[in-house]
Amino acid sequence: PSATRCNMLQHAATGLRGLHLAFDPVWNRTKSFKPHRKRLNGPLYNSAHGAALRHEFQHFICNFIAPHVRSHTNCRRLYFQSTPCLRIQPPGKNRVGYPHTDSMYFHQRGQINFWVPVTKVYDTNTLWVESLPGLQDYHPFELEVGQCARFYGNKCTHFTLANDTPDTRVSMDLRVVPEACFDPDPPDSRGRDGRPIFFLGSYYAAADYDEATDSWAVAEGTLVPHSFDTD
Repeated sequence: PSATRCNMLQHAATGLRGLHLAFDPVWNRTKSFKPHRKRLNGPLYNSAHGAALRHEFQHFICNFIAPHVRSHTNCRRLYFQSTPCLRIQPPGKNRVGYPHTDSMYFHQRGQINFWVPVTKVYDTNTLWVESLPGLQDYHPFELEVGQCARFYGNKCTHFTLANDTPDTRVSMDLRVVPEACFDPDPPDSRGRDGRPIFFLGSYYAAADYDEATDSWAVAEGTLVPHSFDTD
């Protein structure tokens, strides 16, 4: 991300760490944050603010993620999760989710995970990941605002712990697949009714590399339309 965007994130992160106090100045660590999480995540899909976030997300894909993946794979097309997942974990006694791999949720094996915190993450308010599938050498991502982590979440077990720190963690995560690894209809990614779960034009969008300009752009017609998107 650009220096300007990083500075904006660092300024916002100061307030986000205390997000739980905006809902309850006397925060009860045993209280469920789930109702508040739904209120905060809803605008990601159905508001002008959500449209602005998606625009920034596409900028992030084309200017950071896609060039990074191309530097390792030489791909000319990158399939990416069209809408990022926004995660919020306030201080509390309950963990959010349990140890898992993405293959357990029917994601295709060629996916690469990127985890992007928008608050400083450390200790028990971050994501824990094993370095190789089955190794069980779990370690926490300790990152500052403006940094992100890459890992193979399809086969590497990852999880969060109960957040025993004083800070709320806010993060964004996404999955991408280089063109050579992309399966448009993987047999492992079908629901109980036999229909595909993750496909282009829905879960996935695509970005293409233009050699003449040495730049990336979202491929036309591959993004999910939202009522608040203007372009």
